Amino acid sequence: MTSVDEPEYAAASLDVLLRRLYAGQEMKGWDFFDENYKLSDKQEIKRDIENKLQGCAIYKYLYRRGN
Repeated sequence: MTSVDEPEYAAASLDVLLRRLYAGQEMKGWDFFDENYKLSDKQEIKRDIENKLQGCAIYKYLYRRGN
């Protein structure tokens, strides 16, 4: 994959992940990301997304846990 392809690839992968997360398919979303995202920043991106989701009211509403 060339560096020109990387931003488009990352955006498309994150689009699928976020669509699944916000459709109530959390496990499918993360499974897709884990299996298909191949760039070297995978762990950093995943950590960043998880941190941002913790501040998202919609995500918190969809995935209320133990509250």
